Amino acid sequence: MGVPVVLFDSMDDMEIKETNETMTIAGLNCKKAVITLPSSNLTFDVYYTNDIELKRPNQNNPYRLIEGVLVKFELQLLSSQDGVHAENFQPNTGLKSRLKYLPTVWKLHGSR
Repeated sequence: MGVPVVLFDSMDDMEIKETNETMTIAGLNCKKAVITLPSSNLTFDVYYTNDIELKRPNQNNPYRLIEGVLVKFELQLLSSQDGVHAENFQPNTGLKSRLKYLPTVWKLHGSR
């Protein structure tokens, strides 16, 4: 049996606007960025943290320009727009965080 492959839409036209807003998610200090996708007229928020030290944590996802571990974000997987957020964080357990998959879109602004 082969390894499953996840394909993300590239979101090449993504515009990232850093904000001064912060939030604690799963016990992590998170920064907010506003993402705009002009080609699809979408704007939504993402939260990321620098509390988890990883080099280039987003190199294999559409948010590669964000310098931190994504904690709350959205993904376009094939024809589905989905949200993901960290539910908890347990340092030094070998598992950096547990992600809760949300099958519906949250904090999605604009039209598809």
